[in-house]
Amino acid sequence: LGADTDAVRKVWQDERNRHGIRSRGSRQQPPPEDPEPRTSLAAALRTLYQRAARPSPHSVAVATGHRISADDVRRILHGERAGSWEEVSTLIRALDGEPSFFRPHYQEAHESSSPPLPAIAETPTNRLNRLLSTFGDHLQDARTLTPSPALSARRRALRRRMAAQNTRPAL
Repeated sequence: LGADTDAVRKVWQDERNRHGIRSRGSRQQPPPEDPEPRTSLAAALRTLYQRAARPSPHSVAVATGHRISADDVRRILHGERAGSWEEVSTLIRALDGEPSFFRPHYQEAHESSSPPLPAIAETPTNRLNRLLSTFGDHLQDARTLTPSPALSARRRALRRRMAAQNTRPAL
């Protein structure tokens, strides 16, 4: 189902311990492969999300009291955005999870992550460059396009009407 088996097992064991259920015999679990820390947090959050019946990001944002936007919920769950611990713990509570379980995953992810790149200054030149790189293929010089005959005829008729209105004597 795409869930992190180690995280699911830990959640399962915590639930059993919380309800006082003991195992018949505990098997020795092989040590987990060393996952990338950032994916470990994302996988644990996705597992919690699946356990919560996969609510929509908007529903989760409402459950957090809009402290986290629906877009940020989606980006955090997909591992596209790290988020602060306050945001992540709020998300965990909204999904009915226990933040103390996720804190080590969060710390691992932030200790091993590279420092963020410096932000590009928001200047008119940078905005124009972004717009041109995004929409440059779709921008065309309208003067190079030949107008349709029907459009040309309508323009001429409109010009004639406007000229006729401007030459009438005022009453």
